[in-house]
Amino acid sequence: MPAPGARSADQIRDDIVVQRSELSDSVGALRQRWTEATDLKLQASKHKGELAAGALAIGVIAGVAIALGRRS
Repeated sequence: MPAPGARSADQIRDDIVVQRSELSDSVGALRQRWTEATDLKLQASKHKGELAAGALAIGVIAGVAIALGRRS
């Protein structure tokens, strides 16, 4: 960090422009990741195997619960 007053106004302005650009890029990347993370169709297509396994597990649990309920 340079000593206070060591940088000119133009250098400070240039730094601000660079920081704004970097922040804008970061916000854009974050917005893109958020959009992808909350897109249910995209997530379902990316995780078909996990969804199938979950559906199978729920089906087995439901079947066992129904079978045990009929025995009582």
